[in-house]
Amino acid sequence: PVSANEFFSHPIFNVVLYNNVGKTEYKRLFDIFKVPNISLKDYTDITMPFDNVFKSRNYTNFEINSGDVISKNKLSLNFELDFDYDLLISSIPKEMFNEKCLNKTTKELITNLSFLYEIDPVTMADLIRASLNEKGNINKEDLRINVSKFYRFNNDNRLPSLLFKSQPEYLKDASGNNSKRGRIIKVFENHSPYEFLKTKYKGAKPTERDMKILESLLIDLKLNPAVVNVLIDYALRTNNNKLVKNYIETIAGQWKRNGIETADEAMTIAEKEHKKKYKKKEKVEVIPSWFNENIADSDNNTEENEDFNKFIEEFRK
Repeated sequence: PVSANEFFSHPIFNVVLYNNVGKTEYKRLFDIFKVPNISLKDYTDITMPFDNVFKSRNYTNFEINSGDVISKNKLSLNFELDFDYDLLISSIPKEMFNEKCLNKTTKELITNLSFLYEIDPVTMADLIRASLNEKGNINKEDLRINVSKFYRFNNDNRLPSLLFKSQPEYLKDASGNNSKRGRIIKVFENHSPYEFLKTKYKGAKPTERDMKILESLLIDLKLNPAVVNVLIDYALRTNNNKLVKNYIETIAGQWKRNGIETADEAMTIAEKEHKKKYKKKEKVEVIPSWFNENIADSDNNTEENEDFNKFIEEFRK
């Protein structure tokens, strides 16, 4: 693992920690690793010089296998992010930029920043231009500061969040199912919870209260984005377009305990639990369009088709 100093200086680790635990807990953790400010005025240095302790002698040569000695191996973050460095380089005038400064370390920093702050190559190029020194090299600290300022300026002075990510590729349905159910699953998988909820607001910004519900589901319970989308859709459709926190958290807790990770799994358990809950009630319940979607696409249920088309149309760009 990285040292405390490296962690709190890292462009991603410290911000992610802050977003997850909040200001108070972040400060408490920071203070644990903070170097104490101790006055050495009344102390005496008793450390002996190295050559007073060790003497150099003509010993017999011997071999040692240094590979057997414990060492510290730090792993870097791995991303599936395909950042276009060719586009970035072409967006900066050659006369002011030294391409040789794009070494492995610098590229890693740029990739980390672009991921955390969701910045495209062209925008990153502008921020790099503002972070170049007189030799055309990137000042890494200036780049961190400029990227942070840019993000905050465009996001109401808020820290970046990892809540705006869609379902990871390895958890998406790879079957190529083009049925109604399959197309609805793609909607759940390809939109972040924020985008999904914003669509339900007809393009308006969701309320702070509803955003906190998303944060709780994604950060506290660590539900996957597509699962959160299914839950939000189910809750809205069965509660007259209201997100009732206690109701959502009850379902979310059950899904977490059941290990629900994909949109398909979430849809299946939602349908199962809904049927179990209302099977003894005679009144007709409002249910999502994706319930009972194991039927063939050729089904001629007009009301169901209208609901399905309306759902798909909401997310069509």
